[in-house]
Amino acid sequence: DKWSQKIVLREFVDVPIEYEYRGFVVDGKLTCMCQYYHFAYFEHLHKDKDKIEKMFFDSLKDKVPLTEKTYVIDFAMDLPNNKVYLIEINPFGKYIGMGTSTAMFDMQKDEAILFGRAGWEFRMETKPPTNILPLCNNAMRALLETKLQE
Repeated sequence: DKWSQKIVLREFVDVPIEYEYRGFVVDGKLTCMCQYYHFAYFEHLHKDKDKIEKMFFDSLKDKVPLTEKTYVIDFAMDLPNNKVYLIEINPFGKYIGMGTSTAMFDMQKDEAILFGRAGWEFRMETKPPTNILPLCNNAMRALLETKLQE
């Protein structure tokens, strides 16, 4: 109810998709995070998982000046230069994510994790997907199914 939209422009930074992540903050506490493009597997990231988590906490924790205490935060990592870029912040809540995707977390199955009633969790894909069709929106699924039939 208190959220209002703002547009903030900054210099564009080209970041490979494997370095974009989504975090969930509830009552001012980061409850969990995961890779943003959760339909893809990036084998090389697993060795950097601890570094990514530490960089995020060191760079952004307690540095996002919001009066709202529950939100989703999208960010990108530049591992070689030890930089974290804030991409956007959006409302988050129990109403099916309030329109914000929960990415690798399921609103029903992972509610305790998302809302801070379970331990901290950082998720990354651990293997390539075997069937991406169920993960796609209807338009993309129809396009892929058409192409697969050709």
